[in-house]
Amino acid sequence: MTRRPLTAVGIAAALVLLLPNICDSAMAPKSESHFPVPSYESPQWWVNRGRADLLAAKAAASNLQRGRAKNLVFFLGDGLSLTSTMAGRVYKGQLQNRSGEEAQLSYETFPQIALAKTYDCDFQTSDSGATATAIGSGVKTNDGNIGVNQDVIRGNCTTYDPSKNLYSFMHYAQLAGKSVGLVTTTRITHATPAAMYAHSPSRSWESDANLPAGTDKTKCPDIATQLVSNAADWNVIFGGGRTNFLPTAESTIDYSNKNSSVSGKRQDGVNLINRWRNLQSSKMRRFAFAESKSQFDAIDPANTDYVLGLFATSHLRYQLDNEMDPTYQEPSLSEMVDKAIRILSRNPNGFALFVEAGRIDHAHHDNYGKRALHDVLELDRAVTRAMGLTNRADTLMLVTGDHSHVFTVGGWGLRGNPILGRVVNSDEDRYNSKGEAVAYDGMPYTVLNYADGPSAAIGTPRKNLTDANTTAVNFQFPALYNYDYESHGAEDVPVYAAGPSAYLLHSTHEQSYIGHVVMYALCVGPEASVYCADEEAPTTTGPYMTGQPLPRSASGLTASSVLLALAYGFRIWVES
Repeated sequence: MTRRPLTAVGIAAALVLLLPNICDSAMAPKSESHFPVPSYESPQWWVNRGRADLLAAKAAASNLQRGRAKNLVFFLGDGLSLTSTMAGRVYKGQLQNRSGEEAQLSYETFPQIALAKTYDCDFQTSDSGATATAIGSGVKTNDGNIGVNQDVIRGNCTTYDPSKNLYSFMHYAQLAGKSVGLVTTTRITHATPAAMYAHSPSRSWESDANLPAGTDKTKCPDIATQLVSNAADWNVIFGGGRTNFLPTAESTIDYSNKNSSVSGKRQDGVNLINRWRNLQSSKMRRFAFAESKSQFDAIDPANTDYVLGLFATSHLRYQLDNEMDPTYQEPSLSEMVDKAIRILSRNPNGFALFVEAGRIDHAHHDNYGKRALHDVLELDRAVTRAMGLTNRADTLMLVTGDHSHVFTVGGWGLRGNPILGRVVNSDEDRYNSKGEAVAYDGMPYTVLNYADGPSAAIGTPRKNLTDANTTAVNFQFPALYNYDYESHGAEDVPVYAAGPSAYLLHSTHEQSYIGHVVMYALCVGPEASVYCADEEAPTTTGPYMTGQPLPRSASGLTASSVLLALAYGFRIWVES
């Protein structure tokens, strides 16, 4: 993480808060089975911590940013539930040899948080197509629909016509003259990114090869075709899914699989990558296309106005797999976000960037808990990178999930119990020969578990994990009942917000409400004539990196209160 330099005042403020315990600030020795709990924690430390948090909250409340946003950075962690955030937070701390529970992810420093209800028009537990459509357009729809309203029946082209289209805030931001970017670790035609630019009765229609026989391709074009036709004027498009843009007669290189050759999927014979290139050339634009990490690295943000990057034949790899492969690296989410913001921020009229950390979801579906948490941590890094490249005074930044997963953390573990391990402490004093807690069946159990998924045993007792390496990359955490693909969860998801108009996210909201907040903040969209009539003067706040706005002199805070609030910022700097 890039850290801002500390001022003398900041250091002094930190000492006000931490001096009583500074001599005990070293970590306690690591036990054989647990990560160390910070030894500086004491009753007085918790009092000081509470005071600092309270004063920082007062400072934030006195300085709500009621102005409009010039820029938007919207992070969507696919499947980012409260449980995924909590487990990611603990894992982050434990990778730093801390107990982990006291750690903090970058977006947890945002001053506003709300909950979003994720059901859609016909399902209690929603999919990513419907949730992304609700978030982007401000209107809920049916499960599996992409950018169309609930009058369209999933998979039925005859029920669709353009009057049923729902347009995203990204579409409206581009029409308003802002630079627009889309970044994902999934196929760029996958459900979540597709909802930002496409209109389809089915999220599955990613290429023309996926269209049912007899489908009117003029009326219901595939999603890849729509990306080129609907988003050719978008400045940055980074993701995967290259084969959806290439005809079957052409092949492309799978750089992540020993440079093997893979054929395109398109049956219409059209090379959509070349079509995109030709569109950019016809408009005399400075553009680039990239399909490898080296080509990505060669893109100069200062001299590139439009870029299409398709870095994988399908989804990009899990972050953990990417880090472990010495032979080839794909661009990471944080690298793509960094380059996208550098390109987009050159527009004096502002920009809108939508970022999906999509592989959190895929890891959960396969019960790959470790992979899921590594992708959460990469999202954390990407948010940190965006915070360092933007200013809270003019940039609305949001982090949310589209839905949850049936993923749990529990087992009565003590502080510092390895998040990827078996539970050591037994609440009922039952242990195996290794000193690990066991259930009534005499077998140990893990901290992380799933309600369903492919790891569940079928017709036999659950797996005995006594000798299992639960930290292995391919270890699948236990599930209760077997499912080929672990299911989504239906509970509310958190929405973290900072910057202009973030205060409007304050309660339990319909997920579709998020889209209205964004369009209000940017002053775009079909309700702009109403939203923009309510002009609000911008306010001045501190940088994103502190995690909290700086208090104004008019707030009525005393000098000691200001010092304590600054100390809170120092604590965030230390813990991150």
